[in-house]
Amino acid sequence: MVDWVTGSIQNVLSFFGFASHGTPRKMHMRIGTMWSLALVIAAILASCAANPLGSEPSEIDEVSSMISEIPIRKYQSSKDIDLLLSLMGSHLKSAAVQEQALSKLGALAVHGDKNKVALAARGGIEAVVDAMKKHFTNPAVHDAGLWALLNLAAHAETSVAIAAKGGIDVVVRAMSAHRSNVGVQARGCWALENVADSVPEKVVLFSFLFFLRFLCSSCEPQRGPRKARPPLER
Repeated sequence: MVDWVTGSIQNVLSFFGFASHGTPRKMHMRIGTMWSLALVIAAILASCAANPLGSEPSEIDEVSSMISEIPIRKYQSSKDIDLLLSLMGSHLKSAAVQEQALSKLGALAVHGDKNKVALAARGGIEAVVDAMKKHFTNPAVHDAGLWALLNLAAHAETSVAIAAKGGIDVVVRAMSAHRSNVGVQARGCWALENVADSVPEKVVLFSFLFFLRFLCSSCEPQRGPRKARPPLER
């Protein structure tokens, strides 16, 4: 039995390039070397299984985690607002980051007028407009951007700022670009309604231009049964 085990070990050693002869001490050292290699290989395989190739945490994943960890308070700290806007500015090309950040921004704006004013004062409106312009063909970004704008516009001071900083134009363009998207249309109308409370003349003008663009477009509006209004909570 001992001879069979010894022979088997020698065959394995020979297969892996080790000499098939030697003293028991040398064989013991070779077996130890093989076990060490086996443990290293096992560790590498375990690491690969836990983090498959291409699935390592990316920068976007880290940014997404940072946005998720920003708390939502009635009186949001300037530090949190600056962090959110900074992440939006440094990752403007990422539609995923913009969508998530716009949803967070809209949620912050829901919680009180002080948050609305603070967001507007620190560049929140410009961040929304920039994101929607950058990702003009992305309905998810536009939907989240309109959610942010309609909540920011629920205050006289911020609604005037939205009109002054190109907010109405970007709302109208989003609605024009995504006519069949019920969520975009609903939130766009709500955003225009909120802004109209403070600057009705500009809303009327842009809405008229949107109507003309709609009539002149070669794309016929979709016809069919009327859809129910979607929930506006994000």
